[in-house]
Amino acid sequence: MKSNKALIIAVVTLLFVSIGISIYSIHQHDTTRFTINRLELEKVELSNQLDSLQVNLKTKNMAAYVIFIKEKTTNQQELDIYAKEAPAGLVGHNIVTRAAYGKNQVIEGADVEGVAILEFPSFEEAKAWYENPIYQKAKEHRLKGGIYRAIIVDGIEPKST
Repeated sequence: MKSNKALIIAVVTLLFVSIGISIYSIHQHDTTRFTINRLELEKVELSNQLDSLQVNLKTKNMAAYVIFIKEKTTNQQELDIYAKEAPAGLVGHNIVTRAAYGKNQVIEGADVEGVAILEFPSFEEAKAWYENPIYQKAKEHRLKGGIYRAIIVDGIEPKST
């Protein structure tokens, strides 16, 4: 009887150990599967980010500049109205003013009264700003107030060192 009892205890112990190992194996398998799935998702996400970076590099927008050349003032009052209205057209646009009718010296060509240079992230953004209705309304006063030339020009890629 004692040997049967010992045998039953040994069998039950082996059964519990076996169940424990099976549960641990299932847990390890699930953990491994979860880790593999997470790594696959991260791989897809990194691949998408890489694709996005490659597209950005291929279509990298160069800075563009809008250059205003004021050749002659014909009506200062109209230019004063323009100076008050034009800033409203800048709202929502990523613009850096690089020059604004400061000291200049013409070194070639006809004399000018002033030059302004605005920098935009891209040629398309410069055109979008210029063509927006708020700026177009203000522009009417600039054209009534002086003789101007306005130019949009692409920048160049900086040389790598």
